[in-house]
Amino acid sequence: MKALHKYCVNVACLSEVRLADVGHLPIRVPGEDVSYHLYHSGVTDNSGLHGVAVALSPDAQDGVATDLTPTRVGSFEGSNNQCQCDCCLRAHSQSRRCGQGAVLRRLQAAVGGVPSSDVLIDAGDWNARTGPADDTTRHILGRHALGVRCDNDERLVSFADANCLIVTNIRLQHPPRHLVTWRSNDGRTA
Repeated sequence: MKALHKYCVNVACLSEVRLADVGHLPIRVPGEDVSYHLYHSGVTDNSGLHGVAVALSPDAQDGVATDLTPTRVGSFEGSNNQCQCDCCLRAHSQSRRCGQGAVLRRLQAAVGGVPSSDVLIDAGDWNARTGPADDTTRHILGRHALGVRCDNDERLVSFADANCLIVTNIRLQHPPRHLVTWRSNDGRTA
């Protein structure tokens, strides 16, 4: 929260926060008279794994216009329109976890209810490698992606296509070290 406050970040979508269940935590910025609000959703098995959250500054917290749910993180007043922020977590593609379809259906229901005049931000941890764009996905993906597409990646691309969304973190060229979110201890797998 100290870094968010230092860089004047009002809304930060976070993954791998490792907080169980669904909840809200006010977190005071050390040395400041400011508290951020952390809305989180995670697994219920007390494993301390996974989890997504959104951290809101006091200004963003004042703009929250709708109830928060495990999928819908918030609706914020903008100057000309609403900004809907959804946060999701997808299990790793190698995982045998059940219920991935149910999570995607809940997310689709939340996104489907957003008026087309609103700005929609769907952020979270899809655990996906989209691979480079081809002719059919160029409007969704950029040309600067890494890896080869697998199940979660196909779901992400299909979800983005069905909802007229774009995958923004690969539309612009970044150093390869900024394109991966996880690296194994051996340093070879990312």
